[in-house]
Amino acid sequence: MILKEVSARKIKDSRGESTIEVSVNWKKASAPSGKSKGKYETPSYHKSLDWNINFLNSADFSGLNINTFNDLKEIENFLKNKLKIKDAKQFGANVLFALECAALKALAHKNKKQLWQIINSNAKKLPIPVGNAVEGGLHAHNQNHPLFQEFLLIPKEKSFSKNYQTMKIIYKKIGKILKSHKKTDEGAWQTNLSNEQLFQILATFDNTK
Repeated sequence: MILKEVSARKIKDSRGESTIEVSVNWKKASAPSGKSKGKYETPSYHKSLDWNINFLNSADFSGLNINTFNDLKEIENFLKNKLKIKDAKQFGANVLFALECAALKALAHKNKKQLWQIINSNAKKLPIPVGNAVEGGLHAHNQNHPLFQEFLLIPKEKSFSKNYQTMKIIYKKIGKILKSHKKTDEGAWQTNLSNEQLFQILATFDNTK
């Protein structure tokens, strides 16, 4: 697949903060601006959001040919050579994710496949979904919150649909146990309980059918 069209624009994420949307061959992908920051974290953008947008709108990617997931290295090599950087991550974590995800979406569309089939060509079925049930850390809006940022539900059913239904049921039950009516930006329950107290509650759902 030749990269015929690459463009970018500024959009708002779910928190109303500015972030980037990238289009590759008219298939779009975006990345959230990100709430929590770590000292070892790759910078979100190379210089700034506007700089990355201007770069993507002016750079010529037409010489790149992407046919497999591993071919994403061609995009990364292009960026390293163009910008004289040692690691493509220096282009910015948010923009690199959006760019490569849009490229994979375009490749999936061209080959009439699902995105997960492009990511793992040996996969025989859709991966198991994981659900964000309770949030703490910087994702929580209350002062007294669990330290862990996310408490995830990992279902054990055999089909995607059953896993999804199981997560919905457990998610609602957790909300009733917590007596919580408040949710975070990502839709998870918000609580004042500690990590240990939450683990005790979540453990009661182990092997739930």
